[in-house]
Amino acid sequence: MPRKPKLPSAADFFIGGDSVKQQGGKTVKRQKVQAFEEPEANAKAVQGSPPRTVNSGFTEKVTFYLPPNLLKTLELSRVQILLDHNLKANRSQIVQVILEEMIQNTDRIASLLEEYAEK
Repeated sequence: MPRKPKLPSAADFFIGGDSVKQQGGKTVKRQKVQAFEEPEANAKAVQGSPPRTVNSGFTEKVTFYLPPNLLKTLELSRVQILLDHNLKANRSQIVQVILEEMIQNTDRIASLLEEYAEK
């Protein structure tokens, strides 16, 4: 049974520099992360008001399997949506929006699947 992927923690988003941490018995040197700079107008709007929450209707639980790098990208997108748009959504809501936009375009889905098959 595959292991659950390690999702980024708060430290992965907010700690920069050359700090060294232990990971599975290995010493890993962190990559330098540039500080996030937010425009003044957007910073005031985000700090002054709580994030808007996306409401979900009835949903059913399903299981999909994703590669760890895609799951990490999804989580980073969720955080970016919160920071840039002051909109609080969970990963399921983001995936639902993406699926609703893409699901009718079966030709595009088929061409993407063919590209993946060639890799």
